[in-house]
Amino acid sequence: MAKAAGARRALNRGGCLPYTPPMAATAVEQDLDRQIVETHKRFVKAMNGRLAAMSLETKERYFALLSKLTGKLEDGGKSLREIMQEMMADAASVILQEMQSA
Repeated sequence: MAKAAGARRALNRGGCLPYTPPMAATAVEQDLDRQIVETHKRFVKAMNGRLAAMSLETKERYFALLSKLTGKLEDGGKSLREIMQEMMADAASVILQEMQSA
């Protein structure tokens, strides 16, 4: 936090930030991979915490969407973009059903 405050003061006085060389592409990719893995873990933990409070109907809709997405991801024949385009209609349907059930 102190570094950020010092950097702001330097900029306010007309100074410039010290040069930080960019990360190598492989380092950026590795860091992004790490962040994705961590986010997956957080997602699983968050959903595990919500399961007990979910109604049976919500669980059924969630499972249907999740299993469909997982199946598409396991089949390596399509790009992630194609899978997301296909899933849009399914996700929209689940969202509308969830909104109507509330």
